[in-house]
Amino acid sequence: MHHYCFFFASTSTAGGYYDHDYRNDAAALLQLKAHFANTSSSTSNHRLFRNWTAATAADVCSNWVGVSCGRRHRRVTSLNLANMGIQGTLPPHLQNLSFLVSLDLSGNLFHGDLPIWLSKLRRLKIINLSDNQFGGNIPPSLGDLGGLRVLDLEGNRLSGGIPTTIFNVSSLERLILANNSLSGSLPDDICNQFTRIEVLNVSINYLEGRIPSGLGNCGASLKNLSFAYNGFTGSIPKSIGNLTALEALSLSFTNLTGEIPYEIGNLRRLEILKHAQRVIFRQ
Repeated sequence: MHHYCFFFASTSTAGGYYDHDYRNDAAALLQLKAHFANTSSSTSNHRLFRNWTAATAADVCSNWVGVSCGRRHRRVTSLNLANMGIQGTLPPHLQNLSFLVSLDLSGNLFHGDLPIWLSKLRRLKIINLSDNQFGGNIPPSLGDLGGLRVLDLEGNRLSGGIPTTIFNVSSLERLILANNSLSGSLPDDICNQFTRIEVLNVSINYLEGRIPSGLGNCGASLKNLSFAYNGFTGSIPKSIGNLTALEALSLSFTNLTGEIPYEIGNLRRLEILKHAQRVIFRQ
C-alpha cells in the first residue's frame, strides 16, 4: 500500500464567490456515503458515518473525516478515506468535486468499474485506488488528466490492455498498475512523454511481448522499474543502460532470454537487480 503526500498551494479567490459551492461538495460526498455499506467495525469508519451528515454540511471543510479544503475558496481539494474498511461503489456525483486535487481511497473494498467521469476532475494530481476490488478496463480518458502526478491502481481486478493514452501524461511521476489482470503489450515509445517518471511498476499481470526498446528514454528521474511476473519475451534492451537514476530493477519471473546486457553496468545507483529467480545486490 502506498500513501502520497504533496503540498499544493491553496487557490486564492476574491470575495466569497465560491462560498455557496461547499454545499454542492457536501452533497456529492453525502451521495458517496449513500453508496457505502457499513460493514466495518473500525472506529474511523463509524466516525465517518456519524460525522458526514446533512445537518453538519456547513462543517464539511473543518470537521468532516477525510476531507480537506482550500483555505480561501472552501472547496474540497482532498479526499482521503484510506484503510477505513469501506465497501461500496463510486457514484457519478463525485465528478461535482471540481476542485479535487487528491483522491485516496486505498485499502478498502470499493468495487465496480473504474469511473470514466474521473477524467472530468481536471485538477486531479493524485489518484490512489490501490488495494480495492475495482474491475473492468482502465478508462483511456484518464490520459486527459494533464496534471496527474500519481496513478496507483495496484491490487485490484482490472483487465484488458493499458491504454496508450496513459503514456502521454508527461506530468506522471508514479505509475503503479501491479497485481491486476492486465494483458497485451507495451508500446515501444512508452517513455517518449515520460520526462518526470520516478516509479513504473506493472508487475504481476499478464502482459506479454518484448520489453519496449524505448524504455531508455524515460529520462534521468526513473528510480524504480518493475516488469516482474509477466509473460515478457525476448532480451533485455540495451537502452535500459540509459536509466542512470535507477535504484531498483525487477525483471524476475518473466520469459526473458539471453544475457544481462553489458550496458546495465552504466547504472551506478542500482542497488537491487532482480532477474530470473535471483536477487542481486550491488556491493
